[in-house]
Amino acid sequence: MNYPSPDVLASNGDKILAIECKATKKEHQYFDKEQINQLVQFSEMFGAAPLIAIKFSSKWNFYGLADLKQTPSGRFVIKKNAEGKPFSQIL
Repeated sequence: MNYPSPDVLASNGDKILAIECKATKKEHQYFDKEQINQLVQFSEMFGAAPLIAIKFSSKWNFYGLADLKQTPSGRFVIKKNAEGKPFSQIL
């Protein structure tokens, strides 16, 4: 895609969220640096809060960019045991 875009753009009228979504059965989810940069760029353009949503097994959790850990190769990772928030706590 030529322009950065999240998987979901949501708003409750007060808050705008740009959400990158992934689902995995593994113990961790990796993100390329460019994917995170595009999420940040889009969020800045639209005044949105950037979020990561990951479905580990059967439960969705939401993470802020501060929850990402950078690997030595420059990619980012969130592990299944990382403290995420349910959607009800996001809005």
